[in-house]
Amino acid sequence: MITLNQAVSPGTPIIVNNSALGYTISGSGSIGGAGLLSKNGTGTLTLSTIGNNYSGGTDINAGTLALGNNDVLPDTGLATVIGTLNMGGYSDTVGR
Repeated sequence: MITLNQAVSPGTPIIVNNSALGYTISGSGSIGGAGLLSKNGTGTLTLSTIGNNYSGGTDINAGTLALGNNDVLPDTGLATVIGTLNMGGYSDTVGR
């Protein structure tokens, strides 16, 4: 589990490449900046931080990106889904 207690803005893409274990990004912080979030590998990444506003888009190349809250994906930027997007009963808007 990765807990964000403040906003972070990495200067490079965030790439999660997990095949065996599941990972969760949660906490009161958020992910911002010009980078993208890329999910690779057959495992699951659960994204629970609210107010993420990174502008590079969301790529689910393999495995599962699971929502752990409403409104965790940025409203701008495209989402490319080759793997699985598990909404888990939550709602979100992408690519406005």
